[in-house]
Amino acid sequence: MVIDNLSNSKIDVKEKIKTITNKDFTLYTSDLRNKSDIESIFANHTIDGIIHFAAFKAVGESCEKPFEYYDNNINGGNILYQTALTHNIKKIVFSSSCTVYDTTQTQAPYDESCPRATINPYGSTKFISEIILKDLATHK
Repeated sequence: MVIDNLSNSKIDVKEKIKTITNKDFTLYTSDLRNKSDIESIFANHTIDGIIHFAAFKAVGESCEKPFEYYDNNINGGNILYQTALTHNIKKIVFSSSCTVYDTTQTQAPYDESCPRATINPYGSTKFISEIILKDLATHK
């Protein structure tokens, strides 16, 4: 099952994924910020885990539209995580970014031991999301 608002994709990608994987799946055209949709979708499926790729991802655009990035990436993520907890889903793979690392202090390749510092809204949304997920894993 896939939930996608198609803001960075097209409906015909479903058929391409189906061909590559040789598996059929249900595509829900919805937005993670639509809490009632997400709750309804989760209520109608048995979900073992989540792979979360539903973030806006353009660094330059994030500087032009920071509030849209915070709304989609943070608020949408929070609704996803809250709904997952409600349905006792504990396995979440989160797609972060190297934009969370302090590139002025460290040279590539980056790893989790590198210092953290963001220089754009996109990187900030990824870093904040990492903190939220760490807190949920630690305190829930």
